[in-house]
Amino acid sequence: MYYQGPMANPSTEVNVAFGGRIMSDTGRDVEEVLAEVLESLYRPKTTAAHRKLVEIFQRAENVHFDQWPDEKILEYGGPRVTPKRKAPPPGEVHVTTVKGVSPGPAVYLVEPFLDTEGRIAYKEGLVSIVNDISKIENDFRDGGRIKRIKKCIHNALLDINNIGMAKNETNVWSDRP
Repeated sequence: MYYQGPMANPSTEVNVAFGGRIMSDTGRDVEEVLAEVLESLYRPKTTAAHRKLVEIFQRAENVHFDQWPDEKILEYGGPRVTPKRKAPPPGEVHVTTVKGVSPGPAVYLVEPFLDTEGRIAYKEGLVSIVNDISKIENDFRDGGRIKRIKKCIHNALLDINNIGMAKNETNVWSDRP
């Protein structure tokens, strides 16, 4: 089954549009497909803004997955595998649980996926992305999509800080000198 999620989430919207295009021609270059999707959805006013947005989307994904300690995930077994049954890092990531009346915790931000150092690096990467996207946010006719990106990143930063606070990781949540 193809991934389904809330289209108001910028990553879901791009993922669905990207997936449809790449499944239509699996031999296409992924960066080319991403650029096509972002041009269609975000309607950039300049080529430079378009290129920067492509780079930002790639960096946003990499800044998270580059922090994954594959050996720890293999040892742990992944989010849907018990520790007794070892498994490689998952291709599908559950951001949270969906059972119950309230949203579950942000499991993608805790062990085994991100440890303290991973949370710090992810947070620094997200802050950098917010700063960069703020510089180009007026360069699109995007129907509010850039604002939604910033909101999602701010929510992720809040989750990272809350996890850091709960784990007494001052170096994660406190970014004050």
